[in-house]
Amino acid sequence: MDLLVDTPVTGRLYICATCLFQAGHKVGMLDPTQSDTLIKKVKDAQTEILELSDELEKERNNKTVPLKELKKLLATNTI
Repeated sequence: MDLLVDTPVTGRLYICATCLFQAGHKVGMLDPTQSDTLIKKVKDAQTEILELSDELEKERNNKTVPLKELKKLLATNTI
């Protein structure tokens, strides 16, 4: 892998993929399988959030009020 670094002594710097993954692992980088799993979990969570948001919006229009509260509300508001 080209590191896009030029040095005056050795010239262009390169690192093999294995060494890159080993170095990344030491600083907490995910391996490709872990990354793919995490991406899928995020996408699934986003889908669930959208579904729950839609469900919540529908429920906002479907509220129930206890009869006692309704009578109290009607008594204080004259139409």
